[in-house]
Amino acid sequence: MFFRVPRFCLTMAAAAMILPAGNAMAQEVSAQRCEKALRDLSAELKRNGATLRAVYDGQSGASCSYRDIRIDGGYPKDPTFEAARITVAGSILAWNGEGTLPGSDLMLSAEGLRLIPRDNDARAAALQQAQSRLGPLRLDLSTSWNAAAKTLQIARLDLASSEMSILRLAAGVKNVDLSTPGAAQMSQVGFAITDMDLELKTFALAETGLLPMIFGVMPEAQGGSDPNAATKNITDKKLALRGEINNLPDAAFPPASGAALAAFLSDLPNARGKLLVNFRSGSGFGPVRLARFALTGPPANVKEAAPIFDDTRFVIEWRRGDRS
Repeated sequence: MFFRVPRFCLTMAAAAMILPAGNAMAQEVSAQRCEKALRDLSAELKRNGATLRAVYDGQSGASCSYRDIRIDGGYPKDPTFEAARITVAGSILAWNGEGTLPGSDLMLSAEGLRLIPRDNDARAAALQQAQSRLGPLRLDLSTSWNAAAKTLQIARLDLASSEMSILRLAAGVKNVDLSTPGAAQMSQVGFAITDMDLELKTFALAETGLLPMIFGVMPEAQGGSDPNAATKNITDKKLALRGEINNLPDAAFPPASGAALAAFLSDLPNARGKLLVNFRSGSGFGPVRLARFALTGPPANVKEAAPIFDDTRFVIEWRRGDRS
């Protein structure tokens, strides 16, 4: 589940990096090219199980603009992304889809963005969708792919509401080959995150729809329609997770990081502050690390999962009340 969102994002990045087709490396951006880019992106996402709906809304200079965008992920719990408008620019718009360029860069901005979590519980899904619609978001993304090194660099990802930046992220990912659709699909299981700097402000988690995603990685809560039983169950799950945090390997999670995680967990669902995560790994962290459990099944607890954190370092801070 940890890799569900990264995998979906990599699928979108892979599709975007190979979407335009043509023979000229520096072909001028035109309305026809923007429309073809949309068709190619839709086809590529479809091959990955996702669906795209959007309307081409014009071309200005070196950028293409689209409106009324909706992307549904290909897995049962993938979120749905909606946006009022998306503008795309960068050398990606000259990509020929044959893997002959040394690299590609992408600049993307989205307005009126909504992240709608999916849930098997119809009541929870309705609540989550209502929450997500209370806070349309703005996204600015700058990323580049180096074909020779097979690395994807996210220079900037900034997700903001009308009041403040909610999430900022910069990251490096290796073992990423976006030269062809087949190579891109293989990268979904072979990629590894080598570095990540994340800043999350939690003052509007519920309204933006991010809170349901956080709880989506927690053990499923029981209690049916009884609010007291459901609350008690969530409290019990938080206590259980607190115990697991105490078992995280010190080499990967210094004591101060574990304490910050525990404090953040205890403040949920009304956490109000800034969560900072600094991650580094020489060998990278990705799906391949989980392959060791293919025969034995998933680990029953954090102690059994400890080997997947080898050669990783998480420095985490929870700054309660920090709006800066």
